[in-house]
Amino acid sequence: MCSATMSGDRPTATSERRRSVLISADPGAERIAAWDRLVDATPGSDVTQLSAWARFRRHYGFDSLYLVVRDGSRLVAGAQVLHRRIRPIGTIGYVPFGPIVDPDVADHAHIAALLARELTALACGWFRMLIVQPPNAAAGIGERLLQQGFRRSTDPLVMAGSVQVDLTASEERLRRNLSKSVRRWTNKWAEAGVTVRTGDHRDLPLLADLMARSAEHQGFTPLSEEYITTLYRQLAPEHVVLFVGEVHGIPRAAEMHTLCGGVAKARLTGIDRSSDAAKLQLTAAITWTAIRWARDACFLRFDLGGLGEGPLSGLVDGAAHQESDWDGGDRFKLKFGGTAFRYPATVELIRPWPARRAYELARHSQRGRRLVERTARRLRGGRT
Repeated sequence: MCSATMSGDRPTATSERRRSVLISADPGAERIAAWDRLVDATPGSDVTQLSAWARFRRHYGFDSLYLVVRDGSRLVAGAQVLHRRIRPIGTIGYVPFGPIVDPDVADHAHIAALLARELTALACGWFRMLIVQPPNAAAGIGERLLQQGFRRSTDPLVMAGSVQVDLTASEERLRRNLSKSVRRWTNKWAEAGVTVRTGDHRDLPLLADLMARSAEHQGFTPLSEEYITTLYRQLAPEHVVLFVGEVHGIPRAAEMHTLCGGVAKARLTGIDRSSDAAKLQLTAAITWTAIRWARDACFLRFDLGGLGEGPLSGLVDGAAHQESDWDGGDRFKLKFGGTAFRYPATVELIRPWPARRAYELARHSQRGRRLVERTARRLRGGRT
């Protein structure tokens, strides 16, 4: 049942545990710093819950709202909610890969129930629509939100799943887990003049240019150099790393990886396909270098950055499949010995009921579908 949620510290039903909830657009520098520490220390979390991500999205019309749960003076859980007014729908809130729960908290079930109640009240009091994409570590919160009146989203804002490499294995084991073709290339790249180096802000124009070339080849709209630069500068230096692949000293491919919660994740990739980079498996050289770099930096997992429905159905759900039917990008990601998995289902709450009905009806018209697609693009990428 909907009830408005007000800003400020409020005791919860578990006040005997000294637990309180704060909802604020500006909880103060000390609390934001504590929030960032919690996000970064929670296994499997994502940079999209860091305050740096909120600052990045602010450049593209989003505001942020913090819901934090404290046990005494200790911050133990919460969510960063990004929100934006999108006409004619109204204000839409989005929790990407949240909420976050301190892994050291013993009563996860109570925390999950509390977060579900608070997010439901927040949705009813602040937003026309609230979308929540729970992280793997807080998958149970999605089920509790469904019990509170949310529904499974029909417009997921992230891919349904991904594939991750376990970096606790030895480098020898990681090498053995590579596909035969990639393993052979690890012994040939040096002779072919292929090298991979870490980059910095001076390589951002290069990444933007290479991504534009990839976009032209694959037929999608590229991200602007300004967008890529803003993202990098907000996350640097702790939460982002850039790799540049070169052939005989000439840059031909580049990738940006984000770093959070013990996970290094491939985020942006560009390659010059007019060169011999593809023939020399340059993107595989970058990925293998990034995996080794992340392991040496004591990250726990390497995320290849998303996986399509085809391989997820076959590898996770056990459906009959032909790998030759899978997208080439998905087949590439599966060459590094990772494990495929599904993200918890994205859930949403649209209120009041007439708005929810109107949103559903919009899907049946071409104009309405364009509106829904444009809304999803704005929430995913921040571009208008």
